[in-house]
Amino acid sequence: MNTPIRSSSMSLMKDLTPAILSAAVGIMAGYSTVASADTVRQVSSVTHELSQGDIALAETINDLIKKCEALEVGYRDLVRHASKVPAEKLASIMSVDELVDFSAKLSELRNLEIVFGSAQVPDQFSGLHVKARRALAKGRSWVAQLHDMTIQSIGNPTVFPGHSSAEGLRALAEHSTARLAELANA
Repeated sequence: MNTPIRSSSMSLMKDLTPAILSAAVGIMAGYSTVASADTVRQVSSVTHELSQGDIALAETINDLIKKCEALEVGYRDLVRHASKVPAEKLASIMSVDELVDFSAKLSELRNLEIVFGSAQVPDQFSGLHVKARRALAKGRSWVAQLHDMTIQSIGNPTVFPGHSSAEGLRALAEHSTARLAELANA
């Protein structure tokens, strides 16, 4: 069954994820090239001006930010739509193979976020790099939300036997409140 959520989520993932991955890899390679060029500039005592390579790399970073923002907007809309769909219907949206592919793409985005966060960034790109990391994190977050909603709709919740008392819950709430107050004042 091809629903708006299924077709949109799969096409967004197929279109944007490879583009985001390749752009981020290109940016990180560009960082090392710029860092090498900066070393040469410092040794030769030439004043630093933005080179054509710096401008091209900045444009690539801005392009990555736009792709990540498109991923965020697309998946935010899908999550809103999915939240209005009954769980039974949401469970039938993706096949197991599609869910495995979806999980793999989400894992790629998470790994990219980690690698991109640990990149050695030349000073002139630090502001853009932070914006790119933020955009990537926001986009990945919405992808993860749709992924989690889909997985939760597939399985039945596991119920564990147990008993709770009103006094125990009250003690837990008081402890949590006190601990939050400690953390806020730290």
